[in-house]
Amino acid sequence: MQVANTKTPRVRYMKFTTPSLCCLLATLLTFAVQTPAPGADIPPGIVLKNAWATSMSDGVVTMKELRDLLSGFASAAPNTGPAPDILIYDKIHYLMPLKEAVKVLGLSQVVNSTITVSCPGMPYHSLFGVSFKGKFENGFDGVVLVTDSAKQVVAVEFTNVSTKKITLDRLSTKKEWVTFDFVNTRTKGQDAAMVRHGTETYGKVLRIDSVFVNPDSDKRGFRGYGGYSGFEGGTEMHPTRLYLPRPLAELILYRISKSLPHQPAAQKTSNMEPQ
Repeated sequence: MQVANTKTPRVRYMKFTTPSLCCLLATLLTFAVQTPAPGADIPPGIVLKNAWATSMSDGVVTMKELRDLLSGFASAAPNTGPAPDILIYDKIHYLMPLKEAVKVLGLSQVVNSTITVSCPGMPYHSLFGVSFKGKFENGFDGVVLVTDSAKQVVAVEFTNVSTKKITLDRLSTKKEWVTFDFVNTRTKGQDAAMVRHGTETYGKVLRIDSVFVNPDSDKRGFRGYGGYSGFEGGTEMHPTRLYLPRPLAELILYRISKSLPHQPAAQKTSNMEPQ
């Protein structure tokens, strides 16, 4: 007959010194703070470089141009928080992961190019443009998904690389405007050329239509895509359409305010009439 072992097992206790116990508690607290609640799908906000708002002395003309277009739609603010209620374009919401946005638009997984958005006024070295080819609204044949440093979509731009004309209505011209692509930082290179812009507001999203007007040597004049007869001797080229959500517009104006301290009074920007 076997006799059961009734000897009480020895219990071993771990000895913690004060420093090691503090480290353990700090680790647990950090994990608790960084771990999202179950089912949470709201992003923490836009991810930017530490020096995103660094002031700059170059690109003053383009910064004034951006300020002119954004004034009245947004105010300068370091707004880096989430805004999941904002739909930038179609079903793409602000800070949607890039991979999800690609699926929403039905884009090919083949990326045409990726650039760092270095346009004056944009958050410094914090935004990236991922471009794709395709067929989109109004005949555009390219789209650029602008992302932050965490590959979250913060803006959408449509471009046209072919010679096919794109209809852009209600554009206006100012002699001080030089930039016709704020994502790829494309500006006119001659005084005789012109840049035209038009804006439209959709809730918390501003649409900016832009086009470069190349002067013609024969001086026969041109007719704009929207039917507006412009100045004599020009052909509209390289149209772009940028969808810009208010949080990003606030960040742009905030950085511009650091570089251009004296800001003019807010101006209405929606549906500017041709001049």
